[in-house]
Amino acid sequence: MTLFKNCSCYALILFFIGCSSVDSNEIANSDAAEEDTESPTENPDPSNESVLDLVNVQYLADTPKLAMDLHMVLGNSLYSIKGQDTYVFNFDTTVWTYLGSDPDLPNFIASGISFLRNGLWTIFTSRGLYEFDFSLQDWKAIDVFPLNENFYISAFYIEEQDAIYYVDPANGNRTIYKYLLDTNESIAQGGYGLKGRFSLVNPNAFVYNNGHYITYVTDEEVFEVYKFSSDFTKLEMVNSYNVGHSLDNGVAMLFGDYIIFGLGGTSSLNEDLSVTFLRSDRRFYSYDLVNDKFLDIPSSFYEGRMNASLVTYNNEFYLINGFTIENNQNEPKLSMEKLKFDHVTN
Repeated sequence: MTLFKNCSCYALILFFIGCSSVDSNEIANSDAAEEDTESPTENPDPSNESVLDLVNVQYLADTPKLAMDLHMVLGNSLYSIKGQDTYVFNFDTTVWTYLGSDPDLPNFIASGISFLRNGLWTIFTSRGLYEFDFSLQDWKAIDVFPLNENFYISAFYIEEQDAIYYVDPANGNRTIYKYLLDTNESIAQGGYGLKGRFSLVNPNAFVYNNGHYITYVTDEEVFEVYKFSSDFTKLEMVNSYNVGHSLDNGVAMLFGDYIIFGLGGTSSLNEDLSVTFLRSDRRFYSYDLVNDKFLDIPSSFYEGRMNASLVTYNNEFYLINGFTIENNQNEPKLSMEKLKFDHVTN
Protein backbone atom coordinates (compact mmCIF):
# COMPACT_ATOMS: atom_id res chain seq x y z
CA MET A 1 0.00 0.00 0.00
CA THR A 2 1.32 3.46 -0.86
CA LEU A 3 2.62 5.59 1.98
CA PHE A 4 0.35 8.39 3.13
CA LYS A 5 2.32 11.52 2.47
CA ASN A 6 3.15 13.97 5.21
CA CYS A 7 6.65 15.04 4.47
CA SER A 8 8.77 17.17 6.74
CA CYS A 9 12.49 17.60 7.22
CA TYR A 10 14.53 17.82 10.35
CA ALA A 11 17.54 20.15 10.05
CA LEU A 12 20.35 18.76 12.10
CA ILE A 13 23.64 20.15 13.37
CA LEU A 14 26.96 18.36 13.08
CA PHE A 15 29.34 18.35 16.01
CA PHE A 16 32.85 16.94 16.28
CA ILE A 17 34.70 15.38 19.17
CA GLY A 18 38.43 15.55 18.65
CA CYS A 19 40.77 12.63 18.91
CA SER A 20 44.52 12.33 19.08
CA SER A 21 46.96 9.83 17.68
CA VAL A 22 50.50 8.82 18.52
CA ASP A 23 53.12 8.38 15.79
CA SER A 24 56.03 5.98 16.30
CA ASN A 25 59.45 7.16 15.05
CA GLU A 26 61.88 4.80 13.39
CA ILE A 27 65.47 5.30 14.57
CA ALA A 28 68.31 4.41 12.21
CA ASN A 29 71.80 3.62 13.56
CA SER A 30 74.27 4.61 10.84
CA ASP A 31 77.32 3.38 12.79
CA ALA A 32 75.90 -0.12 13.10
CA ALA A 33 75.11 -0.18 9.40
CA GLU A 34 78.82 0.24 8.54
CA GLU A 35 79.88 -2.80 10.56
CA ASP A 36 80.29 -6.16 8.81
CA THR A 37 79.16 -8.18 11.83
CA GLU A 38 75.46 -8.97 12.20
CA SER A 39 73.72 -7.04 14.95
CA PRO A 40 72.02 -9.11 17.64
CA THR A 41 68.25 -9.42 17.38
CA GLU A 42 66.50 -7.26 19.94
CA ASN A 43 63.34 -8.27 21.73
CA PRO A 44 60.35 -6.22 20.55
CA ASP A 45 59.25 -3.44 22.86
CA PRO A 46 55.74 -4.33 24.12
CA SER A 47 54.96 -0.63 24.37
CA ASN A 48 55.14 -0.37 20.56
CA GLU A 49 52.52 -3.04 19.90
CA SER A 50 49.24 -1.76 18.51
CA VAL A 51 45.89 -2.45 20.10
CA LEU A 52 42.36 -2.06 18.78
CA ASP A 53 40.69 0.88 20.50
CA LEU A 54 37.71 3.23 20.35
CA VAL A 55 39.40 6.45 19.17
CA ASN A 56 36.50 8.81 18.46
CA VAL A 57 32.80 9.35 19.09
CA GLN A 58 31.14 11.98 16.90
CA TYR A 59 27.60 13.27 17.37
CA LEU A 60 25.90 13.37 13.98
CA ALA A 61 22.20 14.09 14.38
CA ASP A 62 19.04 13.59 16.36
CA THR A 63 16.53 11.03 15.12
CA PRO A 64 12.85 11.90 14.55
CA LYS A 65 11.65 8.88 16.55
CA LEU A 66 12.85 6.74 19.42
CA ALA A 67 13.96 3.14 18.99
CA MET A 68 13.82 2.70 15.22
CA ASP A 69 12.93 -0.89 14.26
CA LEU A 70 15.02 -1.65 11.15
CA HIS A 71 17.45 0.13 8.83
CA MET A 72 18.71 -0.14 5.24
CA VAL A 73 21.67 1.74 3.75
CA LEU A 74 21.37 2.51 0.03
CA GLY A 75 23.84 4.89 -1.60
CA ASN A 76 24.31 7.86 0.72
CA SER A 77 20.93 7.35 2.39
CA LEU A 78 19.74 5.45 5.43
CA TYR A 79 16.15 4.21 5.30
CA SER A 80 14.56 3.47 8.68
CA ILE A 81 11.19 2.30 9.91
CA LYS A 82 9.45 2.79 13.22
CA GLY A 83 6.23 0.83 13.35
CA GLN A 84 4.34 1.78 10.19
CA ASP A 85 6.33 5.00 9.61
CA THR A 86 9.23 5.25 7.13
CA TYR A 87 12.05 7.81 7.23
CA VAL A 88 15.16 8.48 5.17
CA PHE A 89 18.40 10.08 6.40
CA ASN A 90 20.93 11.72 4.05
CA PHE A 91 24.50 11.18 5.25
CA ASP A 92 25.73 14.20 3.24
CA THR A 93 23.23 16.77 4.50
CA THR A 94 22.51 15.08 7.88
CA VAL A 95 18.78 15.66 7.34
CA TRP A 96 15.94 13.24 8.10
CA THR A 97 12.85 13.20 5.86
CA TYR A 98 9.53 11.60 6.76
CA LEU A 99 8.22 9.51 3.85
CA GLY A 100 4.87 8.54 5.32
CA SER A 101 2.89 5.78 7.02
CA ASP A 102 1.78 2.46 5.55
CA PRO A 103 -0.70 0.04 7.20
CA ASP A 104 0.88 -2.88 5.34
CA LEU A 105 3.66 -2.79 7.94
CA PRO A 106 3.12 -4.25 11.42
CA ASN A 107 2.99 -1.88 14.37
CA PHE A 108 5.84 -3.67 16.12
CA ILE A 109 8.84 -5.70 14.96
CA ALA A 110 10.80 -7.57 17.62
CA SER A 111 13.75 -8.45 15.38
CA GLY A 112 14.67 -8.87 11.74
CA ILE A 113 17.16 -8.25 8.95
CA SER A 114 17.28 -5.94 5.93
CA PHE A 115 18.72 -6.68 2.50
CA LEU A 116 18.38 -5.62 -1.13
CA ARG A 117 16.58 -8.08 -3.43
CA ASN A 118 15.45 -7.31 -6.99
CA GLY A 119 16.05 -3.63 -6.30
CA LEU A 120 13.63 -3.67 -3.35
CA TRP A 121 14.30 -3.12 0.33
CA THR A 122 13.36 -6.49 1.78
CA ILE A 123 12.89 -7.11 5.49
CA PHE A 124 12.59 -10.57 7.02
CA THR A 125 11.24 -10.18 10.53
CA SER A 126 9.62 -12.00 13.40
CA ARG A 127 6.30 -10.78 11.94
CA GLY A 128 6.84 -11.74 8.30
CA LEU A 129 8.40 -10.80 4.95
CA TYR A 130 7.87 -7.29 3.55
CA GLU A 131 9.17 -5.36 0.51
CA PHE A 132 9.60 -1.63 -0.10
CA ASP A 133 9.67 -0.07 -3.59
CA PHE A 134 12.00 2.95 -3.37
CA SER A 135 10.56 4.69 -6.45
CA LEU A 136 6.91 4.21 -5.47
CA GLN A 137 7.60 4.54 -1.73
CA ASP A 138 5.26 1.60 -1.27
CA TRP A 139 5.37 -1.28 1.23
CA LYS A 140 3.88 -4.70 0.45
CA ALA A 141 3.31 -7.56 2.87
CA ILE A 142 4.60 -10.68 1.10
CA ASP A 143 4.23 -13.29 3.85
CA VAL A 144 2.70 -12.50 7.24
CA PHE A 145 3.63 -14.90 10.05
CA PRO A 146 1.14 -15.91 12.77
CA LEU A 147 1.61 -14.19 16.12
CA ASN A 148 3.95 -16.00 18.51
CA GLU A 149 5.42 -18.16 15.74
CA ASN A 150 8.75 -16.30 15.68
CA PHE A 151 10.26 -14.08 18.35
CA TYR A 152 13.93 -13.07 18.08
CA ILE A 153 15.43 -14.34 14.84
CA SER A 154 19.04 -14.26 13.67
CA ALA A 155 19.24 -14.56 9.90
CA PHE A 156 21.20 -13.96 6.70
CA TYR A 157 20.33 -13.83 3.01
CA ILE A 158 22.14 -15.96 0.40
CA GLU A 159 21.58 -14.29 -2.97
CA GLU A 160 22.79 -17.28 -5.02
CA GLN A 161 20.18 -19.52 -3.40
CA ASP A 162 17.48 -16.84 -3.18
CA ALA A 163 16.98 -18.04 0.37
CA ILE A 164 17.25 -16.93 3.98
CA TYR A 165 18.75 -19.06 6.73
CA TYR A 166 17.53 -18.26 10.21
CA VAL A 167 17.37 -19.48 13.80
CA ASP A 168 15.10 -18.40 16.65
CA PRO A 169 16.25 -19.67 20.06
CA ALA A 170 13.28 -17.98 21.72
CA ASN A 171 10.87 -20.52 20.23
CA GLY A 172 12.72 -23.27 22.07
CA ASN A 173 13.10 -25.78 19.23
CA ARG A 174 16.76 -25.06 18.35
CA THR A 175 16.17 -25.61 14.63
CA ILE A 176 18.02 -24.10 11.66
CA TYR A 177 15.52 -23.05 8.99
CA LYS A 178 15.88 -22.28 5.30
CA TYR A 179 13.26 -19.85 4.01
CA LEU A 180 12.68 -20.13 0.24
CA LEU A 181 11.88 -16.71 -1.19
CA ASP A 182 10.35 -18.07 -4.40
CA THR A 183 7.76 -20.18 -2.55
CA ASN A 184 7.64 -18.40 0.83
CA GLU A 185 8.06 -21.57 2.84
CA SER A 186 10.42 -22.62 5.64
CA ILE A 187 12.28 -25.93 5.64
CA ALA A 188 14.08 -27.40 8.66
CA GLN A 189 17.79 -27.79 7.87
CA GLY A 190 19.34 -29.01 11.11
CA GLY A 191 19.72 -28.30 14.81
CA TYR A 192 22.01 -26.65 17.33
CA GLY A 193 22.48 -26.21 21.06
CA LEU A 194 22.20 -22.98 23.05
CA LYS A 195 22.17 -23.22 26.84
CA GLY A 196 21.18 -20.79 29.55
CA ARG A 197 19.23 -17.55 29.37
CA PHE A 198 20.16 -15.77 26.17
CA SER A 199 19.95 -12.30 24.65
CA LEU A 200 20.18 -11.40 20.96
CA VAL A 201 23.09 -9.03 20.25
CA ASN A 202 22.79 -8.58 16.50
CA PRO A 203 20.12 -10.18 14.27
CA ASN A 204 22.47 -10.24 11.26
CA ALA A 205 25.09 -12.88 10.61
CA PHE A 206 28.67 -11.69 10.16
CA VAL A 207 30.26 -13.00 6.96
CA TYR A 208 34.02 -13.50 7.27
CA ASN A 209 36.17 -15.56 4.85
CA ASN A 210 32.97 -17.16 3.49
CA GLY A 211 32.01 -18.22 7.01
CA HIS A 212 28.75 -17.11 8.66
CA TYR A 213 28.88 -16.18 12.34
CA ILE A 214 26.14 -15.16 14.77
CA THR A 215 26.51 -13.93 18.34
CA TYR A 216 24.51 -14.28 21.54
CA VAL A 217 24.82 -13.28 25.17
CA THR A 218 23.94 -16.05 27.62
CA ASP A 219 23.37 -15.63 31.35
CA GLU A 220 23.68 -11.87 30.85
CA GLU A 221 27.49 -11.70 30.94
CA VAL A 222 28.81 -14.38 28.55
CA PHE A 223 29.38 -13.42 24.91
CA GLU A 224 29.23 -16.45 22.60
CA VAL A 225 30.31 -16.71 18.96
CA TYR A 226 28.67 -19.38 16.77
CA LYS A 227 29.57 -20.48 13.24
CA PHE A 228 27.42 -22.24 10.65
CA SER A 229 28.75 -25.26 8.80
CA SER A 230 29.38 -24.78 5.08
CA ASP A 231 26.08 -26.51 4.22
CA PHE A 232 24.21 -24.52 6.92
CA THR A 233 22.94 -27.67 8.65
CA LYS A 234 24.96 -27.19 11.86
CA LEU A 235 25.63 -24.29 14.19
CA GLU A 236 28.44 -24.68 16.68
CA MET A 237 29.97 -22.38 19.28
CA VAL A 238 33.58 -21.50 18.49
CA ASN A 239 34.41 -19.45 21.59
CA SER A 240 32.92 -17.55 24.53
CA TYR A 241 33.97 -14.79 26.92
CA ASN A 242 32.59 -13.89 30.35
CA VAL A 243 33.09 -10.13 30.62
CA GLY A 244 31.80 -9.93 34.19
CA HIS A 245 29.27 -7.23 33.27
CA SER A 246 25.83 -7.18 31.69
CA LEU A 247 25.89 -7.35 27.88
CA ASP A 248 22.15 -7.86 27.42
CA ASN A 249 20.71 -5.52 24.79
CA GLY A 250 24.18 -4.56 23.57
CA VAL A 251 25.60 -4.18 20.06
CA ALA A 252 28.05 -6.07 17.84
CA MET A 253 29.79 -5.23 14.56
CA LEU A 254 32.40 -6.67 12.16
CA PHE A 255 35.62 -4.65 11.88
CA GLY A 256 38.24 -6.27 9.65
CA ASP A 257 39.35 -9.47 11.40
CA TYR A 258 37.45 -8.62 14.58
CA ILE A 259 33.93 -8.82 15.93
CA ILE A 260 33.56 -5.80 18.20
CA PHE A 261 30.86 -5.98 20.86
CA GLY A 262 29.82 -4.18 24.01
CA LEU A 263 27.50 -1.72 25.77
CA GLY A 264 24.17 -3.18 26.91
CA GLY A 265 22.55 -3.65 30.29
CA THR A 266 19.36 -4.48 32.14
CA SER A 267 17.15 -2.47 34.47
CA SER A 268 13.99 -2.80 36.55
CA LEU A 269 11.62 0.15 36.81
CA ASN A 270 8.94 1.43 39.16
CA GLU A 271 5.66 2.79 37.82
CA ASP A 272 7.19 6.29 37.77
CA LEU A 273 10.04 4.87 35.59
CA SER A 274 12.59 5.34 38.38
CA VAL A 275 15.26 2.67 38.34
CA THR A 276 15.22 0.06 41.09
CA PHE A 277 17.88 -2.21 39.61
CA LEU A 278 20.57 -1.52 37.03
CA ARG A 279 23.40 -3.40 35.43
CA SER A 280 24.98 -1.71 32.44
CA ASP A 281 28.26 -1.62 30.59
CA ARG A 282 29.82 1.20 28.59
CA ARG A 283 32.84 -0.79 27.53
CA PHE A 284 33.69 -2.55 24.28
CA TYR A 285 35.46 -5.83 23.64
CA SER A 286 36.66 -7.67 20.54
CA TYR A 287 36.94 -11.20 19.26
CA ASP A 288 39.97 -11.86 17.03
CA LEU A 289 38.71 -14.17 14.26
CA VAL A 290 42.23 -14.99 13.07
CA ASN A 291 43.76 -15.93 16.42
CA ASP A 292 40.54 -17.11 18.10
CA LYS A 293 40.89 -14.93 21.19
CA PHE A 294 39.08 -12.15 23.01
CA LEU A 295 40.55 -8.75 23.84
CA ASP A 296 39.41 -5.83 25.96
CA ILE A 297 39.16 -2.47 24.16
CA PRO A 298 40.91 0.11 26.41
CA SER A 299 38.66 3.14 25.88
CA SER A 300 35.03 3.18 26.99
CA PHE A 301 31.96 4.88 25.57
CA TYR A 302 31.05 8.08 27.43
CA GLU A 303 27.93 6.55 29.02
CA GLY A 304 26.11 3.28 29.52
CA ARG A 305 23.82 2.54 26.58
CA MET A 306 21.38 -0.32 26.03
CA ASN A 307 18.85 -1.24 23.33
CA ALA A 308 20.68 0.85 20.72
CA SER A 309 20.77 -0.15 17.05
CA LEU A 310 23.86 -0.03 14.87
CA VAL A 311 24.31 0.47 11.11
CA THR A 312 27.38 0.42 8.86
CA TYR A 313 27.99 3.03 6.15
CA ASN A 314 31.26 3.30 4.19
CA ASN A 315 32.87 0.89 6.68
CA GLU A 316 31.99 3.25 9.53
CA PHE A 317 29.64 2.50 12.41
CA TYR A 318 26.66 4.55 13.54
CA LEU A 319 25.03 4.03 16.94
CA ILE A 320 21.34 4.98 16.91
CA ASN A 321 19.01 5.62 19.85
CA GLY A 322 18.93 3.38 22.90
CA PHE A 323 18.55 4.17 26.60
CA THR A 324 20.86 5.41 29.32
CA ILE A 325 20.44 6.12 33.05
CA GLU A 326 20.35 9.72 34.28
CA ASN A 327 19.26 10.88 37.75
CA ASN A 328 17.98 7.39 38.52
CA GLN A 329 15.73 7.54 35.44
CA ASN A 330 15.72 5.42 32.30
CA GLU A 331 16.38 8.13 29.70
CA PRO A 332 15.73 7.53 25.96
CA LYS A 333 18.35 8.78 23.50
CA LEU A 334 17.38 10.51 20.25
CA SER A 335 20.98 10.73 19.12
CA MET A 336 22.82 9.25 16.14
CA GLU A 337 26.58 8.98 16.71
CA LYS A 338 29.52 7.78 14.63
CA LEU A 339 31.97 5.41 16.33
CA LYS A 340 35.54 5.13 15.09
CA PHE A 341 37.73 2.16 15.99
CA ASP A 342 41.38 1.87 14.99
CA HIS A 343 44.66 0.21 15.90
CA VAL A 344 46.75 2.51 18.10
CA THR A 345 50.20 2.19 19.62
CA ASN A 346 50.49 1.85 23.38
